[in-house]
Amino acid sequence: AAPLLETINLTYCSALASFSFDTPRLATILCAGCKLLTDLAVTSALKSCPAIRTFELSGCMRLSKEALVSVEWECRRAQAAWDSKHGSKRESD
Repeated sequence: AAPLLETINLTYCSALASFSFDTPRLATILCAGCKLLTDLAVTSALKSCPAIRTFELSGCMRLSKEALVSVEWECRRAQAAWDSKHGSKRESD
């Protein structure tokens, strides 16, 4: 386990179909071009990593529209929670 991991870059890992993370601080997952990535892998990551604010999935051809909508919603929810806890950039100016 990597409890302090905040970003992971798996971009263009063409054989990547699934992965499993249990890292509560993980905020960014980059998976652009992972053509075999599945809905199940993405939804599992969202459940096990509640701090995800950025999940790059461009070029992930197997993902359904529903999975992509779910990713967008969860990332916005996590961003709002982060902003609430840390203050948005405008508040600190």
